[in-house]
Amino acid sequence: MVTQAAGPYFAPKAFRCLVKTIRSAGFPILPYHNQISTMREWGWVLGMKTRRIDEAGLKAVMMSHTYECIDDDS
Repeated sequence: MVTQAAGPYFAPKAFRCLVKTIRSAGFPILPYHNQISTMREWGWVLGMKTRRIDEAGLKAVMMSHTYECIDDDS
């Protein structure tokens, strides 16, 4: 699951609150952020309901993807 989690720079307390809440529900999580040109910096939290992977493993899996198969002409 992924949820928008406020801006980590403009609303750091809200961002950390969502990270802690999702983690406390038993999800290994990966907090991240990206720049949306019309709305500034946005934060997100990706969570996976599994016991087979920890947070370091989740980050490693996500970092290993290249996304080269995405057609940028669409």
